[in-house]
Amino acid sequence: MSDMTARPSGHLWFLALKGVNLALLIAYSFGMVFVLVRSVPPGFYPWMVMLSSIGGYVLAVDLGFSNYVYSVVRRRFLTDALTGAEELVAEATSLYLAIAALACAIAAPVVFTLAPAGLRLAMFGYFASIVLPLPWMLIRRTAAAVDLHFQIEALECIRRAVFCGFGAAMLFGLPLIGFVGLSLAGWVVAMAAAWLLLRRHGFHVRPGRFGRMLAFLGENRDGVMKSGKFTALEFAIYNFPYLAIPFLFHGPANLVGFDLFNKVARFGGAAYSVPAEAFTPQQTRAYYAGDVEGVKRYQRMTWAVGAVPMVIGSVLLISLGGPVFDALLAGIHAIPLVLRCAMAAMLAALLLQSSAGGFLLSVGHYDEVSRVATVTACLMLGVVVATALFGLSFVDFMVLYVLAYGVHAVLFEASFRRLSGRARHGMEALA
Repeated sequence: MSDMTARPSGHLWFLALKGVNLALLIAYSFGMVFVLVRSVPPGFYPWMVMLSSIGGYVLAVDLGFSNYVYSVVRRRFLTDALTGAEELVAEATSLYLAIAALACAIAAPVVFTLAPAGLRLAMFGYFASIVLPLPWMLIRRTAAAVDLHFQIEALECIRRAVFCGFGAAMLFGLPLIGFVGLSLAGWVVAMAAAWLLLRRHGFHVRPGRFGRMLAFLGENRDGVMKSGKFTALEFAIYNFPYLAIPFLFHGPANLVGFDLFNKVARFGGAAYSVPAEAFTPQQTRAYYAGDVEGVKRYQRMTWAVGAVPMVIGSVLLISLGGPVFDALLAGIHAIPLVLRCAMAAMLAALLLQSSAGGFLLSVGHYDEVSRVATVTACLMLGVVVATALFGLSFVDFMVLYVLAYGVHAVLFEASFRRLSGRARHGMEALA
């Protein structure tokens, strides 16, 4: 398998492709807010936000195991020892598909009980389309681990462009049930195409055997526990407000504001993944080759490229965010200047955290990142307690949330500086 980003021109093409993907992600995320606010019954959109957040908790079942699979497959790929990697991916993919199916089965009676009569089937399909990325995350990470990151990124770009078309069609009369049906079909086609891509390039992933799932988890318990602890904490840090806000502020109305905040944060994460994923292959090669300066050089490059969308996004949020968000939400929820400034601060913290955290995870430093996440989770619990005790407003809550996340980012950067100097050869790096 040849790494298309190994050449200088390949870096540029990959960065360009990531940029297009980022633009499509932004268009889809915020475009769907615009479309759904105008497509579902009045007052129902906050409940759709809550349904999306529940689907997001299903995605957390990944528990970072896709990162563990990436680190194992990547290490074996770079040391020409892929034996066993194909079975690892096959069993993990089968497990993920089973979890997604189980989540849909559990959600079905709840959705059909609570959703309006005319939207029940559409809402169930909408939930299913949210949990389908669970196996997709694993497939993407596996492709990147064997130097197919350019090809899988191109496939993701096509998928997102098609999904944007599905969403736009709702503005021209496509009903929600039609959008859901097309989305589900799109996910199936995308995953089949990714599977074929891996096989075409010599990574033969056969269907996993469901009977081996428990044995599979037992064989990989150490990796599951290490990656799972961190990802469970990290997911809680990002998403606990979806559960806390309705209780702290008596209803789901403020969820609309947090969901928009979260979408801005996801924009930051996606934007910073452009340089991170472009430079991670070279950075991990440098790490396993013992090239400490190379590791730090690629980290500086990640910061430099990531600073561009951070600055642009922050300026736009503060200067133009008010009227843009008012139009986007059709006036159902105001986004004040203080909250927009908090969004900008979150973008800065995310750049620091994602660049350091992405590297630490790619080389398997799960114990270290778990310690940092534990400290931050305690800080977030303190934010909830302070809000409840002192009767703070929603905006106050969000400002404290961003301050706590800033501590999270600084701790990640400190861990990177301490651990990046421990570059070693091959498998000794994870010993």
